[in-house]
Amino acid sequence: MAGYSQLSTDSFELKRVMRQEAHEKAFEIKVMSQRMFEKEKTNIVTEGKKNVDAYVDKMRRELQTEMNIKRSTKINKSRMKKMNVRNDLMKELISESLSRMEEELASPDNSEYAEVLKNLAIQSMIKLMEKKVLIKWREKDMDILKDMAEDWSTEFAELMARETETEDYSCEIEVMESNFIKEESQAGKCGGLVMCSNDKLIVCSNTLNERLNLCYEESLPV
Repeated sequence: MAGYSQLSTDSFELKRVMRQEAHEKAFEIKVMSQRMFEKEKTNIVTEGKKNVDAYVDKMRRELQTEMNIKRSTKINKSRMKKMNVRNDLMKELISESLSRMEEELASPDNSEYAEVLKNLAIQSMIKLMEKKVLIKWREKDMDILKDMAEDWSTEFAELMARETETEDYSCEIEVMESNFIKEESQAGKCGGLVMCSNDKLIVCSNTLNERLNLCYEESLPV
């Protein structure tokens, strides 16, 4: 009986030890599983955050790009509208200026017209820098301007001598008495003159409508 009792005690103790080891092993597995779970969860959450951040960043860039495009489109539309209005006003101003030149300035009876033509002629001579030039204007301007051509040559020589401090500049003007600016043309309506070199290869058009067009072109946006 004593032997049987000892065997029962040893068996119970063995079961207890095995149960204890089983509990410890189960606990160890549970802890390891929990750690693996937490690690995997952290990885998934981190990856999810990265994906969300990347998506949000992408959406933000797309939204910013869309806003920039809309803003640029509005600015361009506003700029084009401004340019169109400005261009319409410039054309209106050009039309009004042409009318005033035709009706007031370009009259042979206007003393200011002769002064304007003198300045245009001297400017043309400075541009051409020739010893002899040919000049034409409207036929109706011939009577008041023909006799002034020699004075223009003198003023040109005096101006060049004063500005360059030399006496080497002179220019003879020959009036083209059989070749006139057609009075039915826009240049003929507004007046002015055309000057060319003696061989007619270099031409300087200084009609008033050409000068007006030049002012318009210079006012255009770059």
